[in-house]
Amino acid sequence: MEYYHPIDGSGSFLAPGFIVNRTNFNSYEGPVRSTATRDRFAGSFYVGLGTWRFAQLRVGVLAGYDSYGKQVVTDGISARSEGFANSEVSWIYNTQDSGGFLTRVRKSKALLAIASEAIPFRTFVTK
Repeated sequence: MEYYHPIDGSGSFLAPGFIVNRTNFNSYEGPVRSTATRDRFAGSFYVGLGTWRFAQLRVGVLAGYDSYGKQVVTDGISARSEGFANSEVSWIYNTQDSGGFLTRVRKSKALLAIASEAIPFRTFVTK
């Protein structure tokens, strides 16, 4: 969910938000199916400029915690439950004329994102 807040009637805006989401991953190897889940809890903050009626330029960050139901390894890379932070710059072009009944639509989005592991979100257990 995102709260879009224009600044003093100008084209500038602030947009804080939060995400709570579960994603299911299915893997098939012959007759064997494997299922895993990822729960994401994150917050975001963007500032931007609406350049004209259909376009928007925004800069911001998405940071949070990903929790995996079981360890998933793909091509030797392990998905771990840990924090993350992604900084983004995006330009959005959208000519959607209605939220419900669409008569015309043209959408495109250019995104430059830099992902980094958040520090110090890791939990260490000492025995």
